[in-house]
Amino acid sequence: MNKNLSPWCKLAWHAMIDKGLSVRDVAEGAGMNRSYVSTIINGRVYSQVAVKRISDFLGIPDSAVSTCQS
Repeated sequence: MNKNLSPWCKLAWHAMIDKGLSVRDVAEGAGMNRSYVSTIINGRVYSQVAVKRISDFLGIPDSAVSTCQS
């Protein structure tokens, strides 16, 4: 089954690629578990608090956080 990523998820992936970061790097930088960060970035789970922490670490503006849920 193919799931379309939300605009925020796409922004997160682009930010990670631009900065050369892995999911593990983001998890460590945001102080979170790697597998949990993966589920958030891949759009399988939504947590406003987690999205905000990841966004802050990646430098994604707060205005983009509202586009997290597709």
